[in-house]
Amino acid sequence: MAASRMDEGFGPIIDRFTAGADAAFAARLAAAAQDWDAEESALIRATAAQALYANARLKLNRVLVLELHAARHSGELGEGDDAQRFARFVEAAQSPEFAAHLQRRYPPLLPRLQRALEQQSAAIQTLVARIAADRAQLSQWTGRPLGRLLSIGLGEGDLHDGGQTVARVGFAGGKLMYKPRSLRIDAALDGFLAQVFGADERIRVPQVLDRGDYGWAAFVEHRYCDGDEQLREFYRRLGHWLAVLRLLGGTDIHLENLVAAGPVPYVVDVESLFAPQRPAAPSRYGPAY
Repeated sequence: MAASRMDEGFGPIIDRFTAGADAAFAARLAAAAQDWDAEESALIRATAAQALYANARLKLNRVLVLELHAARHSGELGEGDDAQRFARFVEAAQSPEFAAHLQRRYPPLLPRLQRALEQQSAAIQTLVARIAADRAQLSQWTGRPLGRLLSIGLGEGDLHDGGQTVARVGFAGGKLMYKPRSLRIDAALDGFLAQVFGADERIRVPQVLDRGDYGWAAFVEHRYCDGDEQLREFYRRLGHWLAVLRLLGGTDIHLENLVAAGPVPYVVDVESLFAPQRPAAPSRYGPAY
């Protein structure tokens, strides 16, 4: 993989630090080879490798920039132009001596990086196992055969709770959203909305399949309103959402959690409903504080 990242600056260095987690993931995937065909296995491995790389890059880039400038100012990179000296740094930073140097200078860095990658790898493996286990049931739920796995988008949310994240999963028969939390609250809210607003076009959350500590949600495609009348309906329904959130104590409904499907605004993440409103402690600085 290092050769494929030579145009990514620190890429070969980061590859070295993710190699162990990548190899461990590949071994676990091979043990479940009966669940996937060759193309699906290759897709899963490439997706996991890229996710581990992106996570490590966020944690290492600033340290590597600092080390690069320190090496330049101390004369460790020798003579030549910037490209030549940078290439020497990249080569030296892939050595065991450089890892030992980082361990001495930044003792928490590498253990924390390893733990983060192990957690993320385990979370991706859990997702993959759940796709395999639920594929037949998901086809029944959606009413169409999903068929071959075509994509796994892991960048749909922040990493939390041990490296887990929302994922967009694409099959030959359509797309679904994977969420590593119970979706009971989503189903209850949509039932409430149906009672309040009726079955016609109304504010909605995506249809969900709750699986206990995780679940699947229908993928909502964005589309623009068709004319001014639909646009007026869209903004009127945003007002409906404000009223519902005020009634139920919802928060965290922002741009990234809202999908416009024509005149119907879908809220795609309602885990923050029923948030308690804690009174602020009295202060001597007035209500503005």
